[in-house]
Amino acid sequence: MGFYRTGEPDPEVPTITERLRAHPLWYGLGCLLALLVPLLAFGLSVWLIQLNATYRWFPIPPQLIRREPVPIIGRIPPLTPLYLTLTGVLTFFLLGVITVIYALIYRLLGGSPYTPYDAID
Repeated sequence: MGFYRTGEPDPEVPTITERLRAHPLWYGLGCLLALLVPLLAFGLSVWLIQLNATYRWFPIPPQLIRREPVPIIGRIPPLTPLYLTLTGVLTFFLLGVITVIYALIYRLLGGSPYTPYDAID
């Protein structure tokens, strides 16, 4: 028996495919978030612009809000540059909030950060 060996067998090393395989629940959750976060951000952008019209937080030129007719469809809901820009900003903000919440939950409820190969004093 070697100096650094104990009588215990070596732990099994998982293969790379076993380590990288995600639980099927995460695929569904990721798909759901990919759909819901931009929709929520668009709804928030519409709501914030309507509140801005009421409370006059900052002036918005009417050219940024008007609805342009689209061939065949006609006038569509507000898909102007202002709404789309605000939707993009809110999407990144919401994804950042979700990331921070996930990191906190993972840190609080996750397993040990050490693997069987880490040296613990």
